Amino acid sequence: MLGFDRVRRLFSIVLAVTALPTAAAAQETLRVSFDTTPAGGNYAPKNVLAVWIEDSGGNFVRTIGRWADRRIDHLVAWSAASGQDVDAVSGATRVDHSQRIEVTWDMVDFNGMPVPNGTYTIRMELADRNSTSPDQNNQGTFTFVRDGQPSTQNVAGGGFENVVIDYTGVDTALCGNGTLDEGETCDPIDSCPTTCPDSGDECMVNTLVGSADTCTAECVAMPADDCPG
Repeated sequence: MLGFDRVRRLFSIVLAVTALPTAAAAQETLRVSFDTTPAGGNYAPKNVLAVWIEDSGGNFVRTIGRWADRRIDHLVAWSAASGQDVDAVSGATRVDHSQRIEVTWDMVDFNGMPVPNGTYTIRMELADRNSTSPDQNNQGTFTFVRDGQPSTQNVAGGGFENVVIDYTGVDTALCGNGTLDEGETCDPIDSCPTTCPDSGDECMVNTLVGSADTCTAECVAMPADDCPG
């Protein structure tokens, strides 16, 4: 059993993480809009749909849109990746393909923690039958780089058409002026952390997120994967 001092220390770390500035995450956004097409199933045009984010290692990051209720099991790839997490529900089963879909991501994972810069994959899956394998469904896979620089892509594939991937980036106009402006976690740039000190707790790891180049670098305490409990 954890002692009182250890519980109090862990609670203090959680409070500190919760109190970290969130303006940068709110300012930096990924917007994805697209049209869907039937996957050839017997329930068409009715369909269920999920959109989620994976990191460069193929690890699940967060669901950013889901239109499904009772037929959630037939989103086979999404179920395997997410464990059917419930962090995002956009609506019930869709009746057809007439409505264009738009989803957003605020650069945090399913635990609400900021994610580091890097390459991320946008996964899309649509089912219109009692699917038991991913290849029975429409599967869309698109990537974007989170590096603070705005970008827009117009792509298509896997049964998803007119896909627009709009990454707002981070407004760096004020970065380096020596003033901690809204959305910044450090300024001047040489005050931004490039490494993180040991948290002093084997169950929490100080992790560098953001970037000094955009004045958004900060150390965030995250739960350790190998914590003995």
